[in-house]
Amino acid sequence: MGYARKGNAVKWSNMSAYNENAPQHRRSQRSAPVHIPVNRKTDSARRNRARQVHAAPGNTARMERSADRRILSERQLQSRRIRLRRKRQRAAYVRLALFGAGIFLCFMLLFVAVRGILRAVRRDDAGVMASAEAAQVQTVEELTAQELAFAAPQEEEEEEQAGLSEEVAMFFDGYEAKRTERTVYLAVEEVQSQYGVLVDVETGEVMAGREDGTIINPASMTKILTLLVAVEELEKQEGRPLSEEVLSRTTTVTQEICDFTYSHDCSQAGFMPDEEVSIRDLLYGTILPSGGDAAMTLAAYAAGSEEAFVARMNEKLAALGLSSTAHFTNSVGLYDPDHHCTVTDMAMILKAALENDLCRQVLSEHRYVTSKTAAHPDGIDISNWFLRRIEDKDNHGEVMSAKTGYVAEAGCCAASYQIADDGHHHICVTANAWSAWRAIYDHVAIYQTYTGKEAGVRIRDAEYESNLESGDVT
Repeated sequence: MGYARKGNAVKWSNMSAYNENAPQHRRSQRSAPVHIPVNRKTDSARRNRARQVHAAPGNTARMERSADRRILSERQLQSRRIRLRRKRQRAAYVRLALFGAGIFLCFMLLFVAVRGILRAVRRDDAGVMASAEAAQVQTVEELTAQELAFAAPQEEEEEEQAGLSEEVAMFFDGYEAKRTERTVYLAVEEVQSQYGVLVDVETGEVMAGREDGTIINPASMTKILTLLVAVEELEKQEGRPLSEEVLSRTTTVTQEICDFTYSHDCSQAGFMPDEEVSIRDLLYGTILPSGGDAAMTLAAYAAGSEEAFVARMNEKLAALGLSSTAHFTNSVGLYDPDHHCTVTDMAMILKAALENDLCRQVLSEHRYVTSKTAAHPDGIDISNWFLRRIEDKDNHGEVMSAKTGYVAEAGCCAASYQIADDGHHHICVTANAWSAWRAIYDHVAIYQTYTGKEAGVRIRDAEYESNLESGDVT
């Protein structure tokens, strides 16, 4: 089979293929590849005409409408997806809310059940307590009159102790410090005072002593008793502990008192002649700066005169059981052959003062400013010299109260009250040290040696040194 080209037409040169066997021939043509001739010029012209047709204005509009329809379809699909997503979110929120409601309901049911159980338990406990109270009432009713009479004195004793402060309630009864077989000689080398004593105020035992029974002049330690007697006299006059109204009352510091204290070289609080001073300021002025002007003014206000007040002081010494060795002739502590006591007596005087709440407060104050007056518009700033200088030392505890004194015939003296780090309470009194600082360091050495948690070791060391000096130890 062949073909011939004539112009742009194609003619088959052999048409014999279309005979009576055409079907069979067509079947064979399907299985064999057919080569269709292409007229390239004609095909190119056809494509150009197609481009011109598509480029026509009508065709362009149709294409744009088709693109718009496609864009609209995409937007509708996106909107449908968003609505579906939101629907799923709402469904998830509903499921979560239902789950939370179920949990809350379970907790409520559990709470109601537990509350019911607790109420049942309380009813049972109430029944038991009612039974116990009934039994207790029956027991109280069955007490005999003898048992009640035995309990009454104990209640009275507790009521008496309830009026005392906690630390004072621990003090031993009475004012007699006793030496025992455990009392040691105060043989610490650091202690330079000639006289000294350390008393356990819980037991009344003299723990250590050095010439503690020898008569001395107490110097301004006398003012401890001046403070105590003045407060007790005023309380006796008022019939009750001193109120703020009584402590705020004023009295006049006379020219005579100022001249006396100046001429006798007494220490002074600093009040001026004819100055109106409150009772509270006189109390603190007597102890903190050891003011002779305050002490004598306080004595005159409490008893009417210095002589009458000294008589009250000696009456108090007799009441304390100290009159055999203690006797005072003035309220200030000036030297007088008849003005004397022992360091143990002074320890008991300090104990008696500490048992009075107001006196203990005054003796424990580190610093005080007096009331404003015309003579002192800003008041007078006074302080307890001993307490302010011993507070930073290692005392195996804390020194709570103190009073110093000095006269040439007795040297420097001091009385102090300490609460040790093991809870025990002690009073220490020394006399005839060569300086005020020496008196402070003597008290520190005594407290370090005999009080606190390490006292036992230090006592044995002191005893050994004492025996070594006496030749008992080789």
